[in-house]
Amino acid sequence: MSRFLQQGKAVFSSPKTFKDTVQTTRSDEEVRYNKDLLPSPPADRRWQWQHYFAYYLTMTFSPSSYNLGASLVSIGLLWWHGMIAAVIGSVILTVLVVLNSRGAIKYFIGFPVYVRAAAGVRGASLYILVRAVVAIIYFATQTYHGGRITSVFMRGIFGNGYHNIPNHLPASAGITSRDLLSFFLFWMVQMPVMFIHPTVLRHLFVVKAVYTTIALFGVLGWVISANGGTIGEFKYTTKQTQLHNEINSVMGALAPVLINQPDIARQGKSYSDVTWSQGVGILLSKVLVMFLSTATTAAATQVLGKSYWNVWDLYTAISTNTAIRSRSAPILPVKCSCAILAPLLVPWKIIASATSFLTFLGSKGNFHVPSLYVSAHASAYSFYKGWNLRMLAAWIAGVAFKVHGVAGSLNPRSVSAASKNMYKLGFLLSFCMGGLVYYVLCLIWPVRILPLEAEKELAFEKLAANEGFFEHENISTITGVLDGEDVDTQYYVADGKESKV
Repeated sequence: MSRFLQQGKAVFSSPKTFKDTVQTTRSDEEVRYNKDLLPSPPADRRWQWQHYFAYYLTMTFSPSSYNLGASLVSIGLLWWHGMIAAVIGSVILTVLVVLNSRGAIKYFIGFPVYVRAAAGVRGASLYILVRAVVAIIYFATQTYHGGRITSVFMRGIFGNGYHNIPNHLPASAGITSRDLLSFFLFWMVQMPVMFIHPTVLRHLFVVKAVYTTIALFGVLGWVISANGGTIGEFKYTTKQTQLHNEINSVMGALAPVLINQPDIARQGKSYSDVTWSQGVGILLSKVLVMFLSTATTAAATQVLGKSYWNVWDLYTAISTNTAIRSRSAPILPVKCSCAILAPLLVPWKIIASATSFLTFLGSKGNFHVPSLYVSAHASAYSFYKGWNLRMLAAWIAGVAFKVHGVAGSLNPRSVSAASKNMYKLGFLLSFCMGGLVYYVLCLIWPVRILPLEAEKELAFEKLAANEGFFEHENISTITGVLDGEDVDTQYYVADGKESKV
């Protein structure tokens, strides 16, 4: 871990080193990579099945997933509908996660490179940008969740002195002075995690999986005890909603981390490590957290006289009504940029109510790895000037089938009922339509999978045996740096220009 901390410190030692770290080769050159984009070396492939299981368990055992189950109940979904939505959504997610992991674990490449196979070496930049925007929004909302729970935590330490901090913000701000302070406290506390490399971070997920499970069961046990030993009747009087909308919400809660699944899968040792472990982790955690949230909400409603759809309001109500008081007064620069930009999105506006929260959520197998880093015409992934127009058309189609419904979520009278229903399908509709369009276009205009000078028939995943390289190739085919040389200080020539690796 000290090695990664030293690397993080070196990145910010001067403006020049920061620039050298984040930039790939210049856009007018053929070879496009930096050190983080290269295939994961064997030394970094340390994730095993228990790490992947814990990763998805902790991704689901989070405030956003808990709030999902409770908010579905609060707006009218019966508890057993939530179980059905969790099972169906989890099965679909599992299939997508396993498929999205296969190429990454076979060739040990991350999302920014993986997406080049479909989008083109240059066209991938568009989808990386979209992914970055989604990551910032996701980080912002998760930080807001952490900030609200920090308010409860600080009240437990300092009592009502912290809880009753005067509010100097208008109601239109969507947040109080106290919660804004907690937001930035949590934002600062989690900042050091940005400097932990994914190969080390795997241990944190295992620890988190243990204590979050204990904590959620502990709260459920307390409210059942306070309710006389029963969960409750799971009966709510609000209007019921459509099941397909809830399935989409279940999937939407994990969609941001699903997209960059290759960044996690590339750290694994074998394909078997990323299959059943992730599937069981997703299915078990989704169903379990849905039950825990709905059961806790049901029991707490009997005790507190009101149902709370988010976990921090529930904890605040518990502490108030039971008089619980304290008796005492490379990735690295990208992650940091995400953290810095997150507060600008005012995530407290997104998580304003249960309804708005649900709206927010809402030759086969072969990769020639060196071609993923080359934009020359002969490259298998250069397509049309570095852009795969099939992929662009499919992406536009997937977005077009639901973007019109966004207006309906903001102003229900602005669009038709059909448009609003299409928007509720969200992830499922976009994925299916985009995939269908891409498949049809590839049938009409087949894509190359190998460079022009190496065209030949290959068996399924034939290149995976050599991690995407031909027999005479290795990592130096990409970098121009021979084995044993220092990749951080050597130079190579691409397209007639000298560049530093």
